[in-house]
Amino acid sequence: MFIIRGLGRRYYERFAMMREYAFLFPILFRWRKRVWKAIIDEIPREAESIAEIGCGVGSFSAYIKRKFGNKMIYGIDSSCGAIHKAKERYSGRGIIFLRENFFNLNEKFDCVVSVHVFILFDVKEFYKQLKRILSPDGTAILSFTLPTPFTRLHRIFYKIVVGDDIVFKEPDFLLQQASAHGFSSYLKKIDWSEGSFLLKLKI
Repeated sequence: MFIIRGLGRRYYERFAMMREYAFLFPILFRWRKRVWKAIIDEIPREAESIAEIGCGVGSFSAYIKRKFGNKMIYGIDSSCGAIHKAKERYSGRGIIFLRENFFNLNEKFDCVVSVHVFILFDVKEFYKQLKRILSPDGTAILSFTLPTPFTRLHRIFYKIVVGDDIVFKEPDFLLQQASAHGFSSYLKKIDWSEGSFLLKLKI
């Protein structure tokens, strides 16, 4: 199993577009668009710098740039393959793609967004780092999912391919920890069939 997971991780790194092809399926495409729109609607118009954590091959970062053309947009991911593909796909669009571990970031951003990624981290550590990289009065807009038949299936796939587990976090826990780390928070459901939610945090 360890060998399979290791090979899976390398495959996942090498073929960074693999996940993108999944969104050719209509239901996945619909879920993605709903999540993207929900996040876009919550981005403060006064934010000058917007960073996407876990940008993958850059699709959502590019979407944000189309909506906020005059803003500084950063796409950040720890995957070398994904960042290489993002730069290749969106060269000349005015997006800064960085291959960096989230916890090593030192830059400050007015707004941080993330699509179904932050629950892969330890929530307490994530909130600590998030507070460190947000500008004063900064905002974070994060989406996550709860257990549904689809997300349970994705959890199994992710564990086999990448070797890591997805631990679903209860909304009450996320709100409690947000408050403990000094954030004001707002939670809303995006799509019941996907089990997706939006969490907005403000310093």
